Amino acid sequence: MKTHLLFKVKSFFSCYPLKQLSKGMVFIQANQSPEAVFYLKRGYVKQYAVCPEGRECAVNIFKPGSFFPMLCALGQVKNRYYYKTLSQVELYEAPKAAAVAFVKQNPDVLTNLTQRLMSGLDGVLKLTEQIMHNDSYRKLVFFLILLAERFGKQINNKVLIDVQLTHQDIAAFIGAIRGTVTTQIKKLRQNRLIEYNNRKILIKSLPLLKAEIQK
Repeated sequence: MKTHLLFKVKSFFSCYPLKQLSKGMVFIQANQSPEAVFYLKRGYVKQYAVCPEGRECAVNIFKPGSFFPMLCALGQVKNRYYYKTLSQVELYEAPKAAAVAFVKQNPDVLTNLTQRLMSGLDGVLKLTEQIMHNDSYRKLVFFLILLAERFGKQINNKVLIDVQLTHQDIAAFIGAIRGTVTTQIKKLRQNRLIEYNNRKILIKSLPLLKAEIQK
């Protein structure tokens, strides 16, 4: 988000209460109609559903500067998802009606929100395609590339995925079980494509990781 837009959005939400939540808290329940819109000041939040067999099916990770759930607020769509903290977070909680009015009264904010929603949808569709047509190794590789694009920080020639994800978290995104993710992570480490840095994945060479998709 551009600096002036970020300032405008943060200025609006900062008029409302700031909440602090610990890691692992579900603060929006599926099938609940949230009467608030949350602006994420610090930390990361996972959006997921629970499949009929009881597995988590994750669809998105929100990072600082995001506000949600706008699909419910603007689109008046029934909420089907849980929202769970992946770390300690700080977020502002604004009344839904006020947040919707703010977005509608600021076309630049609405345009930026639409662009980000479309970008997120593109990522979900690409990952869905990989899940449908590739093996677990390539699904994992593609997901790590998506994470690098959204959360990557350059460290020399390496890329740090600056969000902590467990093997279970990753499994929920790529439609696998935790044991499969653990096996494929081990393979990537043995091939010296990734390593861990303070429980975060460090991609040693993004071009080499991307090349794995073509093999």
